[in-house]
Amino acid sequence: RAVAQGSFEGTTSVMADVLPDLSADEGRQAVGELRARVTADVRRTIGDHIQLRAAGYVDGLLGACWPSGRHGCGARDARGHEAVVRPTDLYVEWRGVHADLRAGATRVVWGRLDEFQPGDVVNPIDLSRFLLEGRSEARLASAMVRGRAFLPGGWIVEGVAVPWFRRGQFDQLGEEESPFNLRPRLPPCAGGPNVCPTLLRESTSPSVGAG
Repeated sequence: RAVAQGSFEGTTSVMADVLPDLSADEGRQAVGELRARVTADVRRTIGDHIQLRAAGYVDGLLGACWPSGRHGCGARDARGHEAVVRPTDLYVEWRGVHADLRAGATRVVWGRLDEFQPGDVVNPIDLSRFLLEGRSEARLASAMVRGRAFLPGGWIVEGVAVPWFRRGQFDQLGEEESPFNLRPRLPPCAGGPNVCPTLLRESTSPSVGAG
């Protein structure tokens, strides 16, 4: 008969960051943020070969800014707070002596260099978490199927299929107004639509499909 065993882990963390105004242009401001995260990780093993895992987090943001020009604070201060609930691992895995197979939403580590790993391209990243905490905390879960075969001599052959594209993010918490967002933004303009310049942006992503 199959015997089920399980475990639960959880963490809480609070982080503060301040990004000063490095530009002399009017209308810009320094930004201060308080970021909190609560995580939960539940694992359950069924018999000798099946493991179930459900892990995720709740992220919260409280932001403020200090005006340095006549235009005052921007949209980050107007919104003030953000919160998201996201999974990090939600999968079922079969484990054998010579192979294993995993299916679900998960993160895969490819590469063993320092922070900039050219081969670690399976999962997109959250740029804000990458800068504040490193790559391991920045990986975003993607739906995938992963299989590994363990060969003699310590060799491992691994294959990953990711059926749906998911882009990385500058920041999961209020991306459009985040100080980590590198997209070009125009400063506030009080001259009206006929005077203020218009910024045209286009964001493209690959279509979802086998291609």
